[in-house]
Amino acid sequence: MGVSLQSVSGLSRRHFARRVGCATRPLLLAVLGALFVSGCWQEPSEAMRVTVRNDTDTVLVIHQCTGAPRCGSVSDQEPLRPGESVQVNTSDEGVHNWWYVTARGSRTALSCFDLYYTAYQRRAQWNLSRDAQCPSSLSLSG
Repeated sequence: MGVSLQSVSGLSRRHFARRVGCATRPLLLAVLGALFVSGCWQEPSEAMRVTVRNDTDTVLVIHQCTGAPRCGSVSDQEPLRPGESVQVNTSDEGVHNWWYVTARGSRTALSCFDLYYTAYQRRAQWNLSRDAQCPSSLSLSG
């Protein structure tokens, strides 16, 4: 005749499992909280913030293209004075996000840039002084 768990502790197996489960919840929550606060756990997201900075001495306007490879419409545009920056959304899942740069009052593209990322990057930044040519496949008509 063996000794049962119930006869030793006065608890059935189900009640014992509940007590152990309840006792480990605070530990589990503490571990998850520590991971979140430390930044080790990145919430999955399609949106990522990128700082676009005008590091030139000219007022420039950035235009977000929609419907690439044709840039027939613009979903967002931001004028940036020298030294000014703006945060824009992009994807960290390998989605092209084309922008083109013009002088204030002009529709002629001075340069283009693609905020294309395949992994989340903290503090991502694009400086407008980069000499980035517009690809011939990107039509700026419209």
